[in-house]
Amino acid sequence: MIVQPITDSREIALRIKDMNEHLVCTLCDGYFREAHTIMECLHTFCKVCLYDYLLTRDDRVGTQRKSDCPTCHTLLINAEPMKNHVRFDRTKQNIVDLIVPHFKEDYANEKNRASASRKTSARPTAEAPPPKKMRTEGQKAPKLYLTYELRPNPEKKPGERKELKALVKPWLRTSPKLTVKHLKKYLAMKLELDNFEEVELTCQGEVLGTDHTLEFIKKTRWHGKSNLKLHYRWKCR
Repeated sequence: MIVQPITDSREIALRIKDMNEHLVCTLCDGYFREAHTIMECLHTFCKVCLYDYLLTRDDRVGTQRKSDCPTCHTLLINAEPMKNHVRFDRTKQNIVDLIVPHFKEDYANEKNRASASRKTSARPTAEAPPPKKMRTEGQKAPKLYLTYELRPNPEKKPGERKELKALVKPWLRTSPKLTVKHLKKYLAMKLELDNFEEVELTCQGEVLGTDHTLEFIKKTRWHGKSNLKLHYRWKCR
């Protein structure tokens, strides 16, 4: 049976919960934030959620990285799946913004607060800092991104294998929830290593555990005011 389109001025009411399956990211169970769609299968996720998911995939085909869709597991074989297989889905994001406009405003305010916080901390000033009573815990904007440096270990040990090459772009900006394991997999992809377990990361000369997050490392291992600096090297045997 063919359903004819509505062409008059009638208004139709839809319950949001009936639309949720088309507007909610299955990785975070929240409404889309910067909706991105995988072109091969047309499944959609939040940009940050999909990026974090693809970064955890470790399967490789030769020198290329093999990832998959979180929903249907369609294979995405490419060195940079976010660049070659994924596109920003403006249509779906516009639908989310129209149906739940307060969500768009809250997300925009959150990003603005985080951006303003980063600019303020990075810019030196001679003005006196505001009283502490004005900066309550509830007013702190969550850190959406963390900027840090990732370079090869400057000190080569006797008998150590050939020094690992430097990254073309050593400055990175990612989620502070990223773990050392994620970074090791990223290095294996960029340096074309067979196994990410061959490398280890250090901070201030201390080897970091694979489950340590950047946020944890920044708080417990890095006591300077400058950006976090990490080094990588061949794993000691």
